[in-house]
Amino acid sequence: MSRYDFWTHGVNIVAEHPDRLAFERRWGGGAEFEQVGDFPEGDERKINWFDLAIPSPSVLEDDKPVSLRNMRLSGHCNENAFIVFAAVHDGRIRQWETDLAPHDHDTGLTGDIDLSMGVEGGTMHRPVTVGINLCVKVRFDAGAPRGHVSFFGAGALYTA
Repeated sequence: MSRYDFWTHGVNIVAEHPDRLAFERRWGGGAEFEQVGDFPEGDERKINWFDLAIPSPSVLEDDKPVSLRNMRLSGHCNENAFIVFAAVHDGRIRQWETDLAPHDHDTGLTGDIDLSMGVEGGTMHRPVTVGINLCVKVRFDAGAPRGHVSFFGAGALYTA
């Protein structure tokens, strides 16, 4: 079995709701976003989704199909920003997801983020056919300083 690692820099990430952002900066270390979270719980304006395309081979050596085995995300959230959900898509098909705050009292991930996602000992649902996209849901809470999230990069481990 062959192994292939592909990474992309955080500067390439895109906010799904740029109108909700109070601050956005792209630089050599990645991308930073701030959003005001002064809204009641459950209000969608506390949430933003961030999408990052990952280089995605569909066929490599000897025309063998390629399967996605694992994804990693590197970043940082301050005390008022929390990664609460992550999903991996191959085109429009959701290959994998994790709810990082499944209960109302759960906060999600904050601080330094090194999130590894995948199926231990196996591959995700099927071979890669269209292209891999990592989708990250961030909740911004009220308070000072504003909720701030930085994305440094993300990568994928493929096997053929």
